[in-house]
Amino acid sequence: MSMVHSGVEVEEEISMVHSGVEVEELEVEEVRGPRQLSAEERGRLEEQEENTLRELRLFLRDVTRRLATDKRFLIFSKPVDIEEVSDYLEVIRQPMDLSTIMTKIDTHKYLVAKDFLADVNLICSNALEYNPDKDPGDKIIRHRACSLKDTAHAMIASELDPEFDRMCEEIKEARRKRVALPSPPAPQQQVCSPSAVATRRPAAAEEPAGSSTQGDTPDKHCSSVLES
Repeated sequence: MSMVHSGVEVEEEISMVHSGVEVEELEVEEVRGPRQLSAEERGRLEEQEENTLRELRLFLRDVTRRLATDKRFLIFSKPVDIEEVSDYLEVIRQPMDLSTIMTKIDTHKYLVAKDFLADVNLICSNALEYNPDKDPGDKIIRHRACSLKDTAHAMIASELDPEFDRMCEEIKEARRKRVALPSPPAPQQQVCSPSAVATRRPAAAEEPAGSSTQGDTPDKHCSSVLES
């Protein structure tokens, strides 16, 4: 049986298409993006995050206070006096000290303990860089700077609950993504070509919302949030 259309049949089909007979244009369908949190949902989420970060700040303040009151580390408790050490800023580009760390805690600059420890490490590296191992005075400062770093890391490792630390890491990452998220784009339109057979595509379903040198070592901090 021949499948070749005659010239008359082809002309009739073309005529039907051009005349609009039995032809229906599909309606324009919106292409939706991921679901955005409502203002109320975002408010509840931020409140839960802030409760967790408040516990972190209380813990970091306690660690910083204990470091700053340790006689070995008094030299690192305040910024270097530039009038006494006039060339300090020519050698050290990013000064750091324990009082500055305390200010950063109070102004919510630390979302995770790792960032706090990075600033403690900076105090140590600055001391080592400005005080080369040349005379006994330098040796003492370098020794105390390394002791400060080791003590702070030991405190965090022994007193901070790992699960709580993981929660803080997740909050930091979530906030980073929210800041980087662009404003919801305007709905895109998908234009369908005319077809001899009219069909309506179903609308796309939305995705569902998805160790210390003073006293005994205290118990793990910041665990109360996990129990609530």
